[in-house]
Amino acid sequence: MINKVISFLEKYKPWALLFFIAGFFFIPSAKMHNNCFYVFVLAPFILTAHTFEWKKLFTNKIFCLLSIFFIYNLISLLWAPEDIKVSKEVRRFLYIAVFSFSVFQSLDKGFLIKKIHSWLIPLASLSSVVYISHFLTKGNAYGRLAGISRMDHSIQTASFLGFFALIGLAIFFLGKGKKSLLWILLSIPLLLALYLSQSRGPLIAFVIALLTFCLLLRNKHLLIF
Repeated sequence: MINKVISFLEKYKPWALLFFIAGFFFIPSAKMHNNCFYVFVLAPFILTAHTFEWKKLFTNKIFCLLSIFFIYNLISLLWAPEDIKVSKEVRRFLYIAVFSFSVFQSLDKGFLIKKIHSWLIPLASLSSVVYISHFLTKGNAYGRLAGISRMDHSIQTASFLGFFALIGLAIFFLGKGKKSLLWILLSIPLLLALYLSQSRGPLIAFVIALLTFCLLLRNKHLLIF
């Protein structure tokens, strides 16, 4: 019985993770989205953690760098201001680590990459059109585009949409034929929303990531991961 439950969760986890990521676009509140994380990501992770191929994960250099970043953030709490709630920050870092473990596992199986292409980028592009329309018709108190419902902060919106814009452009540059044009068309609303957000951090991060990608595209010998 236990083995059947574990087997079911292994098949269910990638879909649950996909639902959680997509939830940024349609779940109405942060609290409800957090509850979705507990149910769809955290619980399956805990119940199936013993089945992970941990050694394989730690052979991935990007994952190792991410792990070092997490460890540094946890250690930095030792010299954090006294008004910082350490337990809250530790819990936040652990949640991010759980999400990262789950993403890497899904990427390793190829599931998440396919669904990002076929589901999440079109969903992000459509959401961008909605956000732009809402911004142009109703405006914003700060004169900057932001999402609605869960994505009601300009920096958060720009970071999330910039991520999908970068993937869409990467698929376009790597693709061939007329089908690759679809990805540039889907990326246009994402790029426009990113610009209208006027969020310098996400914009600078996007430009740096895009320039790095173009550099690696021209000279793959520079790719160290």
